[in-house]
Amino acid sequence: MTQYFFKQKINKDKGAVVIVAVLLFIIISSTIIFAISNPIAEQIRGSGDFVRTSQGYLNTKVASEDAVYRLNKGYTLPADLIDLGSTKQIFQTIISQSPNIPFLYGAQVGIGGLVLSGDASISGNIFLGSSTSTRSLPISGRQIDGWKAEAGSGVLRGTSWMISGATIASTTGATKIDGNLSISDSGKLIVNGILHVTGDVSLSNSGKIELGSDLGTNAGVVVVDGKTNFSGNSTISGNGNSGSFVVLVSTNTSCSNGGICTDYAISASSSSGSEIFVAQNGGIYLSGGTSTLAVIANHVYLNSGVSVQYISDIAHLVFSTSLGSWWGIFSSK
Repeated sequence: MTQYFFKQKINKDKGAVVIVAVLLFIIISSTIIFAISNPIAEQIRGSGDFVRTSQGYLNTKVASEDAVYRLNKGYTLPADLIDLGSTKQIFQTIISQSPNIPFLYGAQVGIGGLVLSGDASISGNIFLGSSTSTRSLPISGRQIDGWKAEAGSGVLRGTSWMISGATIASTTGATKIDGNLSISDSGKLIVNGILHVTGDVSLSNSGKIELGSDLGTNAGVVVVDGKTNFSGNSTISGNGNSGSFVVLVSTNTSCSNGGICTDYAISASSSSGSEIFVAQNGGIYLSGGTSTLAVIANHVYLNSGVSVQYISDIAHLVFSTSLGSWWGIFSSK
Protein backbone atom coordinates (compact mmCIF):
# COMPACT_ATOMS: atom_id res chain seq x y z
CA MET A 1 0.00 0.00 0.00
CA THR A 2 2.73 2.47 0.94
CA GLN A 3 4.72 1.55 -2.18
CA TYR A 4 1.72 2.18 -4.40
CA PHE A 5 1.15 5.60 -2.78
CA PHE A 6 4.72 6.77 -3.49
CA LYS A 7 4.57 5.58 -7.09
CA GLN A 8 1.34 7.52 -7.64
CA LYS A 9 2.84 10.67 -6.09
CA ILE A 10 5.96 10.42 -8.29
CA ASN A 11 3.79 10.04 -11.42
CA LYS A 12 1.75 13.11 -10.43
CA ASP A 13 4.92 15.14 -9.87
CA LYS A 14 6.23 14.09 -13.26
CA GLY A 15 2.92 15.10 -14.87
CA ALA A 16 3.09 18.51 -13.21
CA VAL A 17 6.65 19.03 -14.45
CA VAL A 18 5.59 18.15 -17.99
CA ILE A 19 2.64 20.56 -17.85
CA VAL A 20 4.87 23.35 -16.52
CA ALA A 21 7.44 22.63 -19.24
CA VAL A 22 4.73 22.73 -21.94
CA LEU A 23 3.36 25.99 -20.58
CA LEU A 24 6.84 27.52 -20.49
CA PHE A 25 7.43 26.34 -24.07
CA ILE A 26 4.14 27.88 -25.21
CA ILE A 27 4.91 31.15 -23.43
CA ILE A 28 8.46 31.35 -24.82
CA SER A 29 7.32 30.34 -28.34
CA SER A 30 4.50 32.89 -28.28
CA THR A 31 6.93 35.60 -27.17
CA ILE A 32 9.37 34.74 -29.93
CA ILE A 33 6.61 34.56 -32.56
CA PHE A 34 5.20 37.93 -31.43
CA ALA A 35 8.67 39.46 -31.43
CA ILE A 36 9.23 38.26 -34.99
CA SER A 37 5.73 38.84 -36.41
CA ASN A 38 5.20 42.34 -35.07
CA PRO A 39 8.00 43.97 -37.16
CA ILE A 40 6.85 41.93 -40.16
CA ALA A 41 3.29 43.16 -39.71
CA GLU A 42 4.54 46.74 -39.38
CA GLN A 43 6.57 46.30 -42.55
CA ILE A 44 3.55 44.88 -44.39
CA ARG A 45 1.42 47.83 -43.23
CA GLY A 46 4.19 50.20 -44.26
CA SER A 47 4.44 48.54 -47.66
CA GLY A 48 0.70 48.93 -48.11
CA ASP A 49 0.93 52.63 -47.26
CA PHE A 50 3.83 53.01 -49.71
CA VAL A 51 1.86 51.30 -52.48
CA ARG A 52 -1.18 53.49 -51.83
CA THR A 53 1.01 56.61 -51.73
CA SER A 54 2.78 55.58 -54.94
CA GLN A 55 -0.53 54.89 -56.65
CA GLY A 56 -1.82 58.29 -55.58
CA TYR A 57 1.33 59.98 -56.86
CA LEU A 58 1.16 58.15 -60.19
CA ASN A 59 -2.54 58.93 -60.60
CA THR A 60 -1.85 62.62 -59.92
CA LYS A 61 1.12 62.61 -62.32
CA VAL A 62 -0.88 60.96 -65.11
CA ALA A 63 -3.82 63.32 -64.57
CA SER A 64 -1.62 66.44 -64.57
CA GLU A 65 0.31 65.34 -67.67
CA ASP A 66 -2.96 64.63 -69.45
CA ALA A 67 -4.22 68.09 -68.50
CA VAL A 68 -1.04 69.73 -69.83
CA TYR A 69 -1.35 67.77 -73.08
CA ARG A 70 -4.97 68.83 -73.52
CA LEU A 71 -4.19 72.48 -72.77
CA ASN A 72 -1.34 72.59 -75.29
CA LYS A 73 -3.38 70.81 -77.96
CA GLY A 74 -6.59 72.76 -77.37
CA TYR A 75 -8.57 69.62 -76.53
CA THR A 76 -11.46 69.21 -74.10
CA LEU A 77 -10.22 69.72 -70.54
CA PRO A 78 -10.72 67.13 -67.78
CA ALA A 79 -13.54 67.74 -65.29
CA ASP A 80 -11.11 67.72 -62.34
CA LEU A 81 -9.22 70.76 -63.69
CA ILE A 82 -9.85 73.92 -61.65
CA ASP A 83 -9.53 77.22 -63.57
CA LEU A 84 -7.66 79.77 -61.46
CA GLY A 85 -7.30 82.33 -64.22
CA SER A 86 -3.70 82.52 -65.33
CA THR A 87 -3.03 79.12 -63.77
CA LYS A 88 -4.89 75.82 -63.49
CA GLN A 89 -5.00 73.24 -60.71
CA ILE A 90 -5.62 69.52 -60.87
CA PHE A 91 -5.55 67.73 -57.50
CA GLN A 92 -2.48 69.23 -55.76
CA THR A 93 -0.62 70.21 -58.94
CA ILE A 94 -0.42 73.76 -60.28
CA ILE A 95 -0.21 74.16 -64.07
CA SER A 96 0.79 77.50 -65.53
CA GLN A 97 1.77 79.02 -68.84
CA SER A 98 5.30 79.96 -69.82
CA PRO A 99 6.72 81.70 -72.91
CA ASN A 100 9.30 78.90 -72.98
CA ILE A 101 9.03 76.01 -75.43
CA PRO A 102 11.23 73.02 -74.59
CA PHE A 103 13.48 71.46 -77.23
CA LEU A 104 15.09 68.53 -75.44
CA TYR A 105 16.44 66.35 -78.25
CA GLY A 106 18.97 66.60 -81.04
CA ALA A 107 16.62 64.52 -83.17
CA GLN A 108 12.95 63.69 -82.65
CA VAL A 109 11.69 61.29 -85.31
CA GLY A 110 8.36 59.56 -85.97
CA ILE A 111 7.21 56.50 -87.90
CA GLY A 112 9.12 57.49 -91.05
CA GLY A 113 12.36 56.61 -89.27
CA LEU A 114 15.86 58.06 -89.00
CA VAL A 115 18.63 57.39 -91.55
CA LEU A 116 22.28 58.26 -90.83
CA SER A 117 24.47 57.81 -93.88
CA GLY A 118 28.28 57.70 -93.88
CA ASP A 119 29.75 59.85 -91.12
CA ALA A 120 26.60 61.84 -90.41
CA SER A 121 26.33 62.52 -86.68
CA ILE A 122 23.96 63.71 -83.99
CA SER A 123 25.16 65.13 -80.68
CA GLY A 124 22.45 65.09 -78.09
CA ASN A 125 19.62 62.73 -77.24
CA ILE A 126 17.53 61.03 -79.91
CA PHE A 127 13.82 60.34 -79.50
CA LEU A 128 12.32 57.69 -81.80
CA GLY A 129 8.57 57.54 -81.37
CA SER A 130 5.69 55.79 -83.06
CA SER A 131 4.51 59.16 -84.33
CA THR A 132 5.63 62.77 -84.03
CA SER A 133 2.03 63.73 -83.32
CA THR A 134 2.38 62.26 -79.84
CA ARG A 135 2.59 64.18 -76.56
CA SER A 136 6.36 64.40 -76.85
CA LEU A 137 6.33 67.19 -79.43
CA PRO A 138 7.40 70.62 -78.16
CA ILE A 139 5.19 72.49 -80.66
CA SER A 140 1.48 71.83 -81.08
CA GLY A 141 -0.73 72.46 -84.09
CA ARG A 142 -2.57 75.02 -81.99
CA GLN A 143 0.63 77.01 -81.48
CA ILE A 144 1.44 76.88 -85.21
CA ASP A 145 -2.07 78.12 -86.02
CA GLY A 146 -1.56 80.89 -83.46
CA TRP A 147 1.70 81.96 -85.10
CA LYS A 148 0.01 82.01 -88.50
CA ALA A 149 -2.82 84.12 -87.13
CA GLU A 150 -0.37 86.59 -85.61
CA ALA A 151 1.53 86.87 -88.90
CA GLY A 152 -1.77 87.37 -90.75
CA SER A 153 -2.73 90.24 -88.44
CA GLY A 154 0.54 92.04 -89.24
CA VAL A 155 2.03 93.17 -92.55
CA LEU A 156 0.59 91.30 -95.55
CA ARG A 157 2.68 90.90 -98.68
CA GLY A 158 0.28 89.71 -101.36
CA THR A 159 2.86 88.40 -103.85
CA SER A 160 6.04 86.34 -103.88
CA TRP A 161 9.24 88.05 -102.68
CA MET A 162 12.61 87.72 -104.42
CA ILE A 163 15.75 89.10 -102.76
CA SER A 164 19.11 88.82 -104.56
CA GLY A 165 22.38 90.54 -105.48
CA ALA A 166 23.54 91.56 -101.99
CA THR A 167 20.22 93.30 -101.32
CA ILE A 168 19.28 93.59 -97.64
CA ALA A 169 15.56 93.60 -96.94
CA SER A 170 13.64 93.40 -93.66
CA THR A 171 10.22 92.70 -92.26
CA THR A 172 8.38 95.09 -89.96
CA GLY A 173 7.00 93.06 -87.10
CA ALA A 174 4.79 90.07 -87.85
CA THR A 175 4.58 89.42 -91.59
CA LYS A 176 2.70 87.10 -93.94
CA ILE A 177 3.96 86.43 -97.48
CA ASP A 178 1.13 85.15 -99.65
CA GLY A 179 3.43 83.40 -102.11
CA ASN A 180 7.04 82.22 -102.33
CA LEU A 181 10.18 83.61 -100.72
CA SER A 182 13.44 83.36 -102.69
CA ILE A 183 16.79 84.69 -101.41
CA SER A 184 19.92 84.24 -103.54
CA ASP A 185 23.36 85.60 -104.47
CA SER A 186 24.21 87.02 -101.01
CA GLY A 187 20.80 88.56 -100.53
CA LYS A 188 19.61 88.88 -96.92
CA LEU A 189 16.24 89.09 -95.18
CA ILE A 190 16.20 90.46 -91.64
CA VAL A 191 13.18 89.11 -89.77
CA ASN A 192 11.75 91.25 -86.94
CA GLY A 193 8.72 89.17 -85.97
CA ILE A 194 6.75 86.04 -86.82
CA LEU A 195 7.09 85.23 -90.53
CA HIS A 196 4.56 83.04 -92.35
CA VAL A 197 5.19 82.01 -95.97
CA THR A 198 2.25 80.29 -97.68
CA GLY A 199 4.38 79.06 -100.59
CA ASP A 200 7.93 77.70 -100.94
CA VAL A 201 11.12 79.10 -99.40
CA SER A 202 14.41 78.91 -101.30
CA LEU A 203 17.84 80.11 -100.14
CA SER A 204 20.80 79.68 -102.50
CA ASN A 205 24.28 81.03 -103.24
CA SER A 206 24.91 82.54 -99.80
CA GLY A 207 21.34 83.72 -99.28
CA LYS A 208 20.61 84.58 -95.64
CA ILE A 209 17.77 84.85 -93.17
CA GLU A 210 18.71 86.63 -89.95
CA LEU A 211 16.76 87.71 -86.88
CA GLY A 212 16.61 91.42 -86.29
CA SER A 213 17.82 93.20 -83.18
CA ASP A 214 14.19 94.09 -82.30
CA LEU A 215 13.71 90.51 -81.06
CA GLY A 216 16.49 90.90 -78.48
CA THR A 217 17.19 87.59 -76.75
CA ASN A 218 13.96 85.99 -77.95
CA ALA A 219 13.78 83.18 -80.50
CA GLY A 220 12.18 83.77 -83.89
CA VAL A 221 9.71 81.67 -85.89
CA VAL A 222 9.41 81.12 -89.63
CA VAL A 223 6.38 79.05 -90.67
CA VAL A 224 6.37 77.63 -94.22
CA ASP A 225 3.39 75.90 -95.81
CA GLY A 226 5.24 74.90 -98.96
CA LYS A 227 8.63 73.23 -99.36
CA THR A 228 11.89 74.68 -98.01
CA ASN A 229 15.26 74.31 -99.76
CA PHE A 230 18.64 75.68 -98.65
CA SER A 231 21.78 75.30 -100.79
CA GLY A 232 25.11 76.88 -101.71
CA ASN A 233 26.35 78.11 -98.31
CA SER A 234 23.05 79.69 -97.38
CA THR A 235 22.48 80.45 -93.70
CA ILE A 236 19.70 81.11 -91.24
CA SER A 237 20.71 82.57 -87.90
CA GLY A 238 19.86 84.62 -84.84
CA ASN A 239 20.98 88.17 -84.13
CA GLY A 240 23.99 87.25 -82.00
CA ASN A 241 22.27 87.61 -78.64
CA SER A 242 22.05 84.76 -76.18
CA GLY A 243 18.79 82.89 -76.76
CA SER A 244 18.42 84.20 -80.31
CA PHE A 245 17.67 81.15 -82.47
CA VAL A 246 15.39 80.49 -85.42
CA VAL A 247 12.74 77.79 -85.39
CA LEU A 248 11.80 76.97 -88.98
CA VAL A 249 8.46 75.13 -88.97
CA SER A 250 7.22 73.41 -92.12
CA THR A 251 3.59 72.32 -92.27
CA ASN A 252 4.31 70.44 -95.51
CA THR A 253 3.75 66.67 -95.48
CA SER A 254 6.17 65.66 -98.28
CA CYS A 255 8.29 62.52 -97.62
CA SER A 256 6.66 61.93 -94.25
CA ASN A 257 7.03 58.15 -94.47
CA GLY A 258 10.59 57.94 -95.79
CA GLY A 259 11.43 55.30 -98.37
CA ILE A 260 12.47 56.42 -101.87
CA CYS A 261 11.83 60.15 -101.84
CA THR A 262 13.43 63.17 -103.50
CA ASP A 263 11.04 65.96 -102.63
CA TYR A 264 11.26 66.64 -98.90
CA ALA A 265 9.34 69.19 -96.82
CA ILE A 266 12.73 70.61 -95.74
CA SER A 267 15.99 69.98 -97.56
CA ALA A 268 19.36 71.64 -97.04
CA SER A 269 22.78 71.19 -98.66
CA SER A 270 25.98 73.00 -97.68
CA SER A 271 24.20 75.33 -95.29
CA SER A 272 24.54 76.21 -91.63
CA GLY A 273 23.12 78.38 -88.91
CA SER A 274 21.56 78.62 -85.48
CA GLU A 275 18.25 77.04 -86.45
CA ILE A 276 15.94 74.21 -85.49
CA PHE A 277 14.21 72.41 -88.35
CA VAL A 278 10.66 71.20 -87.63
CA ALA A 279 8.50 69.20 -90.08
CA GLN A 280 6.47 67.09 -87.70
CA ASN A 281 4.17 65.81 -90.45
CA GLY A 282 6.79 65.66 -93.19
CA GLY A 283 10.38 64.69 -93.98
CA ILE A 284 13.76 66.42 -93.58
CA TYR A 285 16.81 65.73 -95.78
CA LEU A 286 20.21 67.26 -94.97
CA SER A 287 23.39 66.79 -97.03
CA GLY A 288 26.65 68.40 -98.16
CA GLY A 289 28.10 69.13 -94.73
CA THR A 290 25.03 70.96 -93.45
CA SER A 291 24.99 71.64 -89.71
CA THR A 292 21.99 72.49 -87.55
CA LEU A 293 20.97 72.46 -83.88
CA ALA A 294 18.03 70.03 -83.90
CA VAL A 295 15.67 68.23 -86.26
CA ILE A 296 12.05 67.21 -85.59
CA ALA A 297 10.16 65.33 -88.30
CA ASN A 298 8.20 62.21 -89.11
CA HIS A 299 11.18 61.11 -91.26
CA VAL A 300 14.80 62.36 -91.15
CA TYR A 301 17.60 61.49 -93.60
CA LEU A 302 21.09 62.80 -92.74
CA ASN A 303 23.62 62.22 -95.50
CA SER A 304 27.37 61.91 -95.08
CA GLY A 305 29.08 64.96 -93.58
CA VAL A 306 25.95 66.30 -91.88
CA SER A 307 26.08 67.16 -88.18
CA VAL A 308 23.27 67.95 -85.76
CA GLN A 309 24.92 69.73 -82.86
CA TYR A 310 22.45 70.06 -80.01
CA ILE A 311 23.24 72.66 -77.34
CA SER A 312 21.58 73.18 -73.96
CA ASP A 313 20.74 76.81 -74.85
CA ILE A 314 17.77 75.63 -76.91
CA ALA A 315 16.30 73.48 -74.11
CA HIS A 316 13.82 76.24 -73.20
CA LEU A 317 13.49 78.87 -75.91
CA VAL A 318 11.64 82.08 -75.11
CA PHE A 319 9.44 83.67 -77.78
CA SER A 320 8.33 87.28 -77.95
CA THR A 321 4.74 86.23 -78.63
CA SER A 322 2.31 84.85 -76.03
CA LEU A 323 1.00 82.58 -78.80
CA GLY A 324 4.23 80.65 -78.38
CA SER A 325 3.51 79.97 -74.73
CA TRP A 326 3.57 76.43 -73.41
CA TRP A 327 1.55 74.95 -70.57
CA GLY A 328 3.60 72.96 -68.10
CA ILE A 329 3.75 71.65 -64.52
CA PHE A 330 5.55 74.21 -62.41
CA SER A 331 4.67 73.29 -58.80
CA SER A 332 3.04 70.61 -56.66
CA LYS A 333 1.59 71.15 -53.20
